[in-house]
Amino acid sequence: MTPETAHVVYTKPVTQPAAQQLHMPETDRFTPRAEVNSASEDAVLLAQVATMPSDEQSNHVTRTTAENSSMRIEQVELTHRQLSLKAVSRAEKALDANDMQTALSAYAEALRYEPMNADTRQKLSALYFGKGDTRKAYEIIQEGINLDTNNQVLRLALSKLLVKANQPEAALSPLVHLPPIPSRDYLAMRAALAQKHKQNDIALESYQLLTQREPENARWWLGLAIQQERALTFTAAINSYNQALGKVGISNQSQAFIRDRLSILKQLENAQ
Repeated sequence: MTPETAHVVYTKPVTQPAAQQLHMPETDRFTPRAEVNSASEDAVLLAQVATMPSDEQSNHVTRTTAENSSMRIEQVELTHRQLSLKAVSRAEKALDANDMQTALSAYAEALRYEPMNADTRQKLSALYFGKGDTRKAYEIIQEGINLDTNNQVLRLALSKLLVKANQPEAALSPLVHLPPIPSRDYLAMRAALAQKHKQNDIALESYQLLTQREPENARWWLGLAIQQERALTFTAAINSYNQALGKVGISNQSQAFIRDRLSILKQLENAQ
């Protein structure tokens, strides 16, 4: 929607004798309206601006400048980015004043101008979640995911909201999709939830990618070994458990668990 263009009409003031000009009151140069009053009866400056719908006025900034004893008024259209930033600023001020309703309205306005802004979307969702409207919170994040299927930030945000809402099984749903270049945090959350809820294929895939990305991280090797054991690939599991033992980053309890599993797996392997 393109705002109506502002038309400016002005007349140059009649030149006055120097003595009279000394007593002429200074015109208000910062009046952001369509009409500027004359400085005197003999010097008249009239600017008439075409009527603009009230809901579009915030999309413009009126700039008034003096040029050669005349006054010029121009309407500068703001970009969607600038309008979004203005709305976010209002939302933050409203939060500082504990004005929740204004904050919600302002963040929603910012999203209308920049629907792909994941940060604003998360903030608006978090406000609804905090006031107990979890359904609205989920919808706001899901709308962003629908706009950008591979947005890992929003998928992680939705997963964490579902965990906070005590819906751990549902929390895996946003992470089932594997983006082209998944982040470490995305893979770690995906792997942990999948392993916990015995979604073995997803967990195995995630831990394999994590060990490739961070081969010195013992936690990823331990997770991979558990999944390989569940898949009955004992030789691969033994190798991964041994990899985990040779790295840093796991507790003494986890090390004891690994040694127990290695002992059992070697017995099973010898029995085959």
